Amino acid sequence: MTKTITDYQVLFSGGQAITPPPLGGPGGAVGGAFDIPADFVFGLSKARLLIEVELQAYEDGRISIEIDNKEAKSLKVRRSHTRIIRSIFTPSELGIDDNDLGNIKHITAMVYDGAMRVDSLVVWYQRHV
Repeated sequence: MTKTITDYQVLFSGGQAITPPPLGGPGGAVGGAFDIPADFVFGLSKARLLIEVELQAYEDGRISIEIDNKEAKSLKVRRSHTRIIRSIFTPSELGIDDNDLGNIKHITAMVYDGAMRVDSLVVWYQRHV
């Protein structure tokens, strides 16, 4: 049996207020470079990536998780208190394959509607031990 461990990378931390431009389209964003480790786990049925965004929506809106400027998931958020949104992805959903080991993918949380504060963006993943 292959031994794996869960690890994470913090791509953004610190809190930033983000609003979309007045004429629609994408607004501000936070993100960072996800350095894919050489021992990243592929092929196991339970090997997934979890992208976590901590935010507070000041009004109803929409936030998009983008990988190398391509939308991976769009999430509607309602005005409320600070919350953590977690989305699970397979490596293939994010365009990651075994040719990407040791490479970098840019992961961004982009605001399209509404105003919100994003406090952190974290990627959780599995790697071989």
